[in-house]
Amino acid sequence: MGWIKAIHMVEKIKESLSVQYLSILASYGGFSAQTPFTDYGVDLMVEEISSYQIGDRTRYFSSGRTLDIQLKSTTVESISINEDEIKFDLESKNFNDLIKRHPFQKRPKFRYIPLVLVVFVLPSEANQWLDFSPEKLSIQGKAFWYYPDSEESLTLNRYSKRISIPIGQQVDLDFFQNFFKLLSQ
Repeated sequence: MGWIKAIHMVEKIKESLSVQYLSILASYGGFSAQTPFTDYGVDLMVEEISSYQIGDRTRYFSSGRTLDIQLKSTTVESISINEDEIKFDLESKNFNDLIKRHPFQKRPKFRYIPLVLVVFVLPSEANQWLDFSPEKLSIQGKAFWYYPDSEESLTLNRYSKRISIPIGQQVDLDFFQNFFKLLSQ
């Protein structure tokens, strides 16, 4: 029973690191990030923060534009990677959630919040996931984003769907700014 608990704890640690990694990037970029109270396929909600001047003061407020993120945390040996792309086996249910939330889907007139997948890839060995010294704390991982294109459709696969993510879709400091611009087009 102890090894089951250990595996569960490792998965929880990976999940927590991925949420914190993206939350830090969102905060650094001037966005607000929250985790939902219940998990229905969304692990992080990122909201755009806007501002306006009134006299000599700046007022910050929620713009009402939100991006939902589905996070998958894994280690480098669990993906296939080459110089052009990574391949990741995503659960069919999670893939279909991405498709159903994409703007090209025909649905009622109300607005859906886009859902993007972020695959967070950690080193193989858990003792390499964090780098700590009295001067800094670093998370040693990379994150890649996936947003289905209009040719994608629901999968009938029972368990998983292999997706390909171009290496150029690595999450960086400008990810949230750039993604909100992409959604405005």
